Amino acid sequence: MNKIWLPVFIVLGFAVPIMMQCASAQTQTELSEQTCATAQEADKELDQVYQQVMKAYESEKRFTAALKKAQQAWVSFRDLQLASLYPAENKQMEYGSIYPMCYCLEKTKLTRGRIAQLRQWLEGMPEGDPCSGSRKVMQK
Repeated sequence: MNKIWLPVFIVLGFAVPIMMQCASAQTQTELSEQTCATAQEADKELDQVYQQVMKAYESEKRFTAALKKAQQAWVSFRDLQLASLYPAENKQMEYGSIYPMCYCLEKTKLTRGRIAQLRQWLEGMPEGDPCSGSRKVMQK
């Protein structure tokens, strides 16, 4: 199998190349399906990390209530961000056959960024960070 490197995305200041394993003669449809499967995996990981944070902080009711609202708002933001990026009514006509792949790449990028944000509550912040808020201090 050949590896195809897709565009590098910047997520929270880090360059994240998205690599897919691809057969040498894959069609655009197959590339789109594979890319969208990656987006679905990212959604599952997002849900898992969110649930881990909620469980780790379950005794902190004000925080968990605020995080629940923030997460709902973030999902709405992500969906609206994607809608604003690809606003055409007939997306296939406007953006071509590559549209589903591009949409799923962008969705994955946004979702992975949110996962990194949520992981800060699990992994903690550096000791002495005066802006850590509700995030715990990193364990060494």
